[in-house]
Amino acid sequence: MRTEAAAANRGAGRQVVDVPRAAMLTLAHGVNDSYGNYVAILLPLLKDDLGFSLGLASAMVTANTITSGVIQPLLGYVADRWATRAMSVAGIVMSAVGASLLGLAPHYAVLLALAVLNGFGTAVYHPQAAAMVVASGGERRATTMSIYLMGGNIGFALGPLIATALVDSRGLGATWMALAPGLLGAFMLARFAPRDWAPATTGAGLPLRTIIKTHRAVLMRLLAVVATRSWAHYSLMAFLPLYLSHRGVSAGERGWLVALITFAGAFGGLAGGYLADRWLSRRAVIVGSLLLSSGCIFGLLHSSGATQWALAVLTGLTLLGSFAVLTVKGQEIMPQNVGLASGFMLGLTIALGGLFVLPMGAIADHTGLEPVIHLAVVLPPLAALFALALPE
Repeated sequence: MRTEAAAANRGAGRQVVDVPRAAMLTLAHGVNDSYGNYVAILLPLLKDDLGFSLGLASAMVTANTITSGVIQPLLGYVADRWATRAMSVAGIVMSAVGASLLGLAPHYAVLLALAVLNGFGTAVYHPQAAAMVVASGGERRATTMSIYLMGGNIGFALGPLIATALVDSRGLGATWMALAPGLLGAFMLARFAPRDWAPATTGAGLPLRTIIKTHRAVLMRLLAVVATRSWAHYSLMAFLPLYLSHRGVSAGERGWLVALITFAGAFGGLAGGYLADRWLSRRAVIVGSLLLSSGCIFGLLHSSGATQWALAVLTGLTLLGSFAVLTVKGQEIMPQNVGLASGFMLGLTIALGGLFVLPMGAIADHTGLEPVIHLAVVLPPLAALFALALPE
């Protein structure tokens, strides 16, 4: 049975979905996240053009990762204190400017500053935007959040295609032409985003330390689930191409298999959100999808041909099936601080999951790829075990 607190959260705001605003927020999310891959996709060209070392290249990627994810909870707290649309509007502009001007950087210092600006803009944009999605979601918060996140995933996938098309056709300096969608997205947010999106005001002005202390027990459980799932996801994405290469899979097939997992993951989040709103509890969707993903990943690593392609789809569907539900769960646990909760769910824990992968490369050098890639099989059940301790 659901606890009274959970029932209150689930029953709050019994209204229909504000479809136009939710659609606009989803489109803006896709635009913002389309800039998320620019640093990585342009890095080889930028390195050759400006002649900096691999160490400096790694430092730039790390700075971009830290500013885009680790500081999101703090910015979410700021968003809760000043519940306006300004932060998301400014965030998408900074993200667009930082990414679009990379090709014009005259030397490394400017390049580093742009990479940091891109990451910081993403961190500024996400917590407040995710909170506005909750305000627009009515009774179908998990479904609305899953559609919103799917928009971001699609944008993230399209970004490299846009960047490479510009560079291939007009040269590295043409990346500035990608600025226009970001400015349009900022205008859309400024004009149409919810004006009063904060679901509660009591407690929003409390000190950050007090808020975290109040929710620390359940928050730590939730963060453990998200970080462990993210660790599994990033490990699989980082090492699967190398693993498939060692098994004789062609470069083209490797690329399509990885893309298929990512694309299926967007629809997995949509299915998970629908199930959590209509048929199952939040916890059941989280635990079930994580357990199923472990078997799918194992099958993916030990199959070939049509079976492997089918398992790539199932891996994406199940591994990311809990993404939107976990985000909404965090917001429901902290209803007075949805921006802060969004920063934890969409920023800090995902960034930590990515950072956990960094030492895995060194371990793979000593042990080989087999044990490292199979960590992605073990981690989802561990995350499911953590999820069992979550309240309904």
